[in-house]
Amino acid sequence: MVNHPRGATPPPAGQLGRAVVVETGGQAGLDVRAPGSPGAYLRVAGQGDELSTQVSLLVNQLQSLVQTASSRIDAAGSVEPARLDSPTFGQLGMTGRTDVLRTGSLRVATDRSTLGGRIDKVTVNLKADYTPVPTDDSASVVIRSDDVVVYRTALDNSGRLDATFDMSSQTFGQWLNLDFALTYTPQESCGPFIAPITFQVDPQSTLTISRGGPPLHGFGAVPSEFSPRFLVAFDGSSPNQLAYAAAVVVSISRLTGAPLLPRVVDLKTAVDAKAGALIVARTGALKESSLSPPLSGEGSSVEVGLPVELRADFEDGLGSIQAFADRPRDRSVVLITTTDAWPLVDPLFNYLGQLEGGWSALTGDVLAAGTGGDPTNVAIRDAADPSQGSAVEQGTHTDFVGRWAPVGVAVLIAVSVAAIAAYLWSRRRRAATVNANGSETSDALEGRS
Repeated sequence: MVNHPRGATPPPAGQLGRAVVVETGGQAGLDVRAPGSPGAYLRVAGQGDELSTQVSLLVNQLQSLVQTASSRIDAAGSVEPARLDSPTFGQLGMTGRTDVLRTGSLRVATDRSTLGGRIDKVTVNLKADYTPVPTDDSASVVIRSDDVVVYRTALDNSGRLDATFDMSSQTFGQWLNLDFALTYTPQESCGPFIAPITFQVDPQSTLTISRGGPPLHGFGAVPSEFSPRFLVAFDGSSPNQLAYAAAVVVSISRLTGAPLLPRVVDLKTAVDAKAGALIVARTGALKESSLSPPLSGEGSSVEVGLPVELRADFEDGLGSIQAFADRPRDRSVVLITTTDAWPLVDPLFNYLGQLEGGWSALTGDVLAAGTGGDPTNVAIRDAADPSQGSAVEQGTHTDFVGRWAPVGVAVLIAVSVAAIAAYLWSRRRRAATVNANGSETSDALEGRS
């Protein structure tokens, strides 16, 4: 994201990119400027809630109705995401088949965010059809979820599998995967009449979802803990805070096909709320709050939230992206913060942008960098008990300290505007809410597919 004077043309976005210009103030509307040229860009304009009104056309995938270069939306519309408590495999796209001779494999999976809300347990009623296995032959299936065996059985001459088993939320992450390992061993080791058996998952299989459980901790908590709605807040201490938040939202939204609906609020509202929140603020702005992130402090003084708190002095401080469970409010929080200058977080976003797998490749609960600009990804608290530090990860904490020991209000445009670019150019559904403070500026967002 870059700032430009009002009316300025954004710089070329490159061969595979497009620019989105957001103007706060002026006449509300959506305009395609320089259509048909390499410099074509989308202009979104409006004051305050008018911006979110214009974006609703894109959120609801109705832009094909607009067949002119300009339009204005007078009233926003939205579709509330459906929450299914007993969806079929067919509804979730969990279908597949495979042929098996000796060994075979099959995976069906669904995005946790698609299931909606907090999940404590899932009861699977798995149905499948397969070629009946002759009495003298042998066949079996073993089903795993993230390497944990959840079901196993022999296959017989009935040709039908109808099984029910439970999966606790600890047995799967942001994707609920069912990996089938199949074997079929004919009595005859070879011959002209040997043929594979076919195994096919019935789309009428179901997942029955039991809601509840504690909030998830660490980077693996999102996007499901932010689905479908979450809050976004800034403390206004840096003009780049919108860009930081936009980068995180786009990175998270790439992990799910479910809509994510951010809403910009003031910092105190986000801190005190019981909804998932993305907060961009200096550590000093949160000092008087009851939030308890894994890393805190101010200036060069850094506090690490181990069972016995570790305090250290890191020259020029630390910048960090943190993801943690806020149990008193029954939610998960992503915090972008710095104990000193905001440029400390810039290397983190460069790292995240180049990391294969992006957000999904992060582990633990903290990504941090000091003045050396060397990002490190560590686990400070145990995901199973985020109120305590992890004894298992003590070596990681020691390494974390050692790496830096020698180094010794107005809200901007809502972060959801950044999702416009991701939606337009990747053609994936992105749902968003936009707000503005009415300042006389234009912001250009470059979307790369």
